[in-house]
Amino acid sequence: MSFSNVLTGFATWVERIAGLFLAIVTVLVFASAGARYLLSSPIPDAHAFASLLLGVALLWGLASASWRDEHIAVDLLYTGMSDRLKRFVDIFGQILILMFVGLFCWMLLKQVGSVRSSGDLTVDTRTAIWPFYFMAWLGVAAATILILARLFLLVFNPKGLPTKKSVADEAAENAGEPV
Repeated sequence: MSFSNVLTGFATWVERIAGLFLAIVTVLVFASAGARYLLSSPIPDAHAFASLLLGVALLWGLASASWRDEHIAVDLLYTGMSDRLKRFVDIFGQILILMFVGLFCWMLLKQVGSVRSSGDLTVDTRTAIWPFYFMAWLGVAAATILILARLFLLVFNPKGLPTKKSVADEAAENAGEPV
């Protein structure tokens, strides 16, 4: 199994985790709204849990977008560059992203410790919120790992980078249909 395949497998699990958290947020908000209208009583701390879990889902999604290079980009100047200059811009950009996300990872870990030691709790159920911060930090740590791996592949093995496919192509591939 090649390094690229291992990384793609890891990135797939990261995407699934992000999707799972997003699904939990959706179910929680829908159930709480339904309980509020049908039973005149929302789920206790549903808003707090949904907010915390949405942050977790977004930061796990950051890892996925970073690996697949499917974040928002402005390619106006980039498209007119030579291949050599494009490669330099890609590597430089990846180094910048790694620096910022790595710093974010470190600062969020410090925040996890701070929230844990402060003993912050949700209002209704008195649930500790630091585990949510920790899960969010794990997403940023996964993003840092995948950005570093992408930079490594960009420098030493550009052919090992994930290919950009449309959502329809990936769905067909996952269903076993030829693309």
